[in-house]
Amino acid sequence: MKTLVLGLGNELYGDDGVGLHVVRFLRDEINSLAFRPSCYQNVFFEECALTGLALLDVIEGYDRLIIVDTIKRSHPKAGKVYHIDGKKLRHIPGPSPHYVSIPQTIDIGREAGLKMPESVEIIAVEAKNIYDLGEGLTEEMQKSIPEIIETIKKTLQKNPDEKGESMEKKEVLVLKDLLGSNKKIASEIREQLQSKGILTLNFLSSPGTGKTSLLEKIADKLSSNYKMAVIEGDIETERDAERIRAKGIPAWQITTGGACHLEAKMIGRLFPEIPPDLDFLFIENIGNLVCPASYDLGESIRCVLLSIPEGDDKPKKYPKAFTTSDCLIITKADLVPALPFRIEQAKKEALEMNPRLKTFVTSSTQDSGIDELMDYFISSLKKLRQKNA
Repeated sequence: MKTLVLGLGNELYGDDGVGLHVVRFLRDEINSLAFRPSCYQNVFFEECALTGLALLDVIEGYDRLIIVDTIKRSHPKAGKVYHIDGKKLRHIPGPSPHYVSIPQTIDIGREAGLKMPESVEIIAVEAKNIYDLGEGLTEEMQKSIPEIIETIKKTLQKNPDEKGESMEKKEVLVLKDLLGSNKKIASEIREQLQSKGILTLNFLSSPGTGKTSLLEKIADKLSSNYKMAVIEGDIETERDAERIRAKGIPAWQITTGGACHLEAKMIGRLFPEIPPDLDFLFIENIGNLVCPASYDLGESIRCVLLSIPEGDDKPKKYPKAFTTSDCLIITKADLVPALPFRIEQAKKEALEMNPRLKTFVTSSTQDSGIDELMDYFISSLKKLRQKNA
């Protein structure tokens, strides 16, 4: 579901700009998160001073619309916050024939063949005066901002089609200590996930090795018989997570904003989101062969990926990534005829440093070698569950 949180108003009219202030603050807060809970995924924020038909371009393409705006009553309680179902405004006409209300705007958009929001909710805030020029919010309005923000957050957490039902999954996995060392947190993550029979795999590689493409192929092959989910790590953007979600697979995006690796506490914070009936949990680490190798994320299996364009000399150059891994996946094997990569040499060097490595040669574009990799994953899952029995 694609959601737009739209702040309406004009900052030149004092309290009328509260919607803009709140949406700006909330956007910055959510964008600064190391990860986005599911209720904030695919949520966008806009500030706007437009009304009526001028809003068509702003709200087009969204499934859900949450408007934050002020209202003026005859005896206002400044700062009082209301949550209004947009359906209740359906039969309320505009104040003049030249004014087009939000419901009317949406109806006109649909008649014009545009994709308009199916759900509309309004977070309305009472203001004493929204017609006199003057910048800045009154003291009463400033005091109401925390309540407005909390109301928006609660609204995002609820399914608009089910009153009172939260879109957030129940907290089924909770870490005791998110302030401990990385080693301690990773150990608890592994213990809890393995006790649930969930096989967790950490994909570690340089940028551009084809981790996401491989995960898309894995999703195609596993999703009919197994439940899987993916945690994506990147410095910025949700692009990889969006690709996985397009396959119908739950995916969470952790954006570090500059940090070159994921840490166990980042994974631990997602525990309330992880379904307890998963078979496989894949973690796509940030593209880097150095830093991520030093951070245990609580995985059962660590896979290091090496692509043909990188060259066959990487195992000896970046030893820790290979000595701490359980399997080596050589990707983009279809490029071997065009590039001087010696597959057997790369395997030999990796196995010299880590004899227990399982090795696989794959091509996502040609769908080769992936079935053998799946057999290894499924066999590992069965062994984990036999151990738990």
